[in-house]
Amino acid sequence: MRKSVLNEYRLRINEKQLNVYGIVIKKDNDEIEHRFRSDDRVNIYSCSKSVTTLAIGMLIDAGRLALSDTLEALFPEYLSDMSNGTHSITVRNLLHMTSGKLEFFDEFKTKNQDNVKKFMQYPVEAEPGEKFFYSNGCTYMLSRIVEKISGETLRNFLVPRLFDKLGIENPQWFTCHYGHTMGATGLYLTTKELSKIGELYLNHGKHNGEEIVSEEFIKKCYKDVIKTSDDSTLTNHSQYGYQVWLGSLPNTYRLDGKYNQHSIIFPDISTIITITAHEEYKGHEILEGVYEDILPHFIKGKK
Repeated sequence: MRKSVLNEYRLRINEKQLNVYGIVIKKDNDEIEHRFRSDDRVNIYSCSKSVTTLAIGMLIDAGRLALSDTLEALFPEYLSDMSNGTHSITVRNLLHMTSGKLEFFDEFKTKNQDNVKKFMQYPVEAEPGEKFFYSNGCTYMLSRIVEKISGETLRNFLVPRLFDKLGIENPQWFTCHYGHTMGATGLYLTTKELSKIGELYLNHGKHNGEEIVSEEFIKKCYKDVIKTSDDSTLTNHSQYGYQVWLGSLPNTYRLDGKYNQHSIIFPDISTIITITAHEEYKGHEILEGVYEDILPHFIKGKK
């Protein structure tokens, strides 16, 4: 793979003054990278959600959790705090962001209340499973489910089972005021480290031949999806899987984070493209550049 495949993209980033930190492209066993600044660990924001999903997959693979498990079954001690309908919310609903709770949950602002109790008390305004509503609360609850079942915080659960195996040493992951891993955001990784997470998805849950998460679960992450909007642009957010967004091309999906953190998975061409950035105003240009400037080099007949 020639580094020249990045020429047009680099020009776009520089000419439009887009605040990209770095890009890593992996195809089969080949890798190229371009840095616009040093490869420091940065908050990957909502790409953290896709890492949380891997922990859920591990527990499901181990037979310790099921997609159909409800909050009532998982947290019976909070039964008296559950608003009407909360008891029937399932793990799958949380993964899909279809809890039916239509108020955005900000775990950073809760200082004097247990966040699980707070989430349980939010009203259920739509039938669980029917209406998509993007909220960090769903992912925070997934983090707490991992902790409830394993006895370890999400971050500590994943250190020996994921991070160490991928060569991601001692990652920082923010916690709420009570010390529980955020889950939805706050994981700090370099571009290359985020690329390793994307590569695990691309390889159907395997790393160096070892199964970290089952292929069956990884496929469900981007095959079991719900419609979220009618967006048909290159940067679309029209379908959502298990804490991943479907891409604009068939059989592609993305790990997305605020300010343009991305790991884009292209299973049909065995390729992932990972970007870290902090672009607040022209973020669509960053993803459009991937599809218009880079991808044609890998798809026959497109360039």
